[in-house]
Amino acid sequence: MSKSYNFTTLHGVKDALDTFQFIRPTEITNYIQGPPHVTQGKYIPFNLNIDNAFPLFINNELTSLPDISNTDKDGVISVKMSPNDTQPYNEIVADFVIKKGICSNLAETVYAKLRHLMEYNLDYKKREQLYSWTFSDLATNYTARIKSKPEFRDLELFPYNASIDKFRRLFIEFIEDRNLYTHGQITVLRNNQSICIKNIDRNALKVRYFEIQEAHFSFFSLAFATIDSCLNINSKSRAKSNKQEGK
Repeated sequence: MSKSYNFTTLHGVKDALDTFQFIRPTEITNYIQGPPHVTQGKYIPFNLNIDNAFPLFINNELTSLPDISNTDKDGVISVKMSPNDTQPYNEIVADFVIKKGICSNLAETVYAKLRHLMEYNLDYKKREQLYSWTFSDLATNYTARIKSKPEFRDLELFPYNASIDKFRRLFIEFIEDRNLYTHGQITVLRNNQSICIKNIDRNALKVRYFEIQEAHFSFFSLAFATIDSCLNINSKSRAKSNKQEGK
């Protein structure tokens, strides 16, 4: 990530909106099938067709990767804790858990600001709908509103519908990754030892895994800065317009 942006100026925010390429976690599909979960010091066998990722948490504490060389007659694999086996992983996983939480908090900041903006610009009856809208619903309705009503947007920041469309795509991708960071669990895949996020896709009714790297947190932070700055500029523009109209 060589390019830097100045989010303190309108020109800098426009530059970010026009040129920022959001690199996101990559879904892993080539994992080996097998029992995934560590519970109370043992692998628990499953008959379901599920993957082989396992969490690094036992009793809410970070642990080392287990020795899975021996399986008893019932198919239960005993776990032997060996810190030397996974010292490189424990530190980075602990760091990733913290950064995953930071990403969730950044997204909640945007969510609260977006809800406030929508409440401020909607009449009373429509405000009641906000309580049933998801984060994605809010973003979709907000971008649709500023697209259909030029008076609700900063025309320097969003001079064309294409710029609003790009903002909306970035916003939706940001929310999708927010859901991943908020609801997902940091794991390590046994077959390639990739650090990834395990997430339950309730629409597809399956478990999905996304490989996560340090850079993804930085890209998410830049996406946050871009979206948050756009909301701030648009909010100030709308407030100025209301003041001129005497509202």
